[in-house]
Amino acid sequence: MKVNLAQSIVVFGVAALIAFGIHTIALPNVKTLVTIGAFTSSFLALFSVIALNFKAYGAKTNLRVIGLLFFFIMLAEHILFAVQFPFEKLYVIMTGLTLLVFVSLSAGIVSRLSRQ
Repeated sequence: MKVNLAQSIVVFGVAALIAFGIHTIALPNVKTLVTIGAFTSSFLALFSVIALNFKAYGAKTNLRVIGLLFFFIMLAEHILFAVQFPFEKLYVIMTGLTLLVFVSLSAGIVSRLSRQ
């Protein structure tokens, strides 16, 4: 597994822009929480899609598909919680569970293919 530095910087910038966009549309009582959550989850999902490179073709494809799927799921969550459901506890629970499922699936794929 290799990390591409230039693509990591691009991922950081894209995640920051997404977080800023969510910050501008968010309701005042969840603005900071949704902004931090959007940046963190966008960075992790896009980092696994763009910046990680593997020798095994299957690992790269599986991680990109999982990463993009969870990126769009988490983006929809952030938009919904920023505009429609301004409940802090529910946001933390839902986004945290989604992020944990993504990280556990990604770790499972990486560990399984690194043993081969």
